[in-house]
Amino acid sequence: MDLDNKIIKLIRKRNEKGIRYLIEKYGGLLYAVIRKHSQGYSAYHEECFNDVLLAVWKNIEQFDPKRSTFKNWIMAIARYRALNLVRKNQQDYSNLTINEEIISEQEDTIDGFILREDVNQMIQALSPQDQKIFIKLFFQGLTTDEVAQDLDTNKNTIYQHLSRARKKLRKEFNYDKYL
Repeated sequence: MDLDNKIIKLIRKRNEKGIRYLIEKYGGLLYAVIRKHSQGYSAYHEECFNDVLLAVWKNIEQFDPKRSTFKNWIMAIARYRALNLVRKNQQDYSNLTINEEIISEQEDTIDGFILREDVNQMIQALSPQDQKIFIKLFFQGLTTDEVAQDLDTNKNTIYQHLSRARKKLRKEFNYDKYL
């Protein structure tokens, strides 16, 4: 039995291990979907993630393997929850005064720009293969198994690339405490 079927069976039996396995296997992917569809609402991402887990728990009987894969089904739930989060909270943001809104936008733009520039500079320092691996793991939220499968290689090779890339970033950017 594959892990998806195990997760489904455990959740249907109302066993919390199913949710733990779901988080282990798809947590990064769900966060990536949530972040993608609710940019600018990072304060609500954790709440949205919990809403997705609750929706899976409550609606597991609605999952039909003939219509979709489990992965696609939970990604759709994450997408819709994130879009609902944006719709719901747009009203809250529209109630800000103009001065608060301008200040908030300037801070987000400046911090976001600096962060994007730093991350972009770090990624550009890596080899093309290491760039692909970093982007897939840390920005797309894929697991090492998924990256290995996507790049048609084995998991140990992915770990070797990560190790070399981290060493290079430590040396080039002096980020010992972060990597």
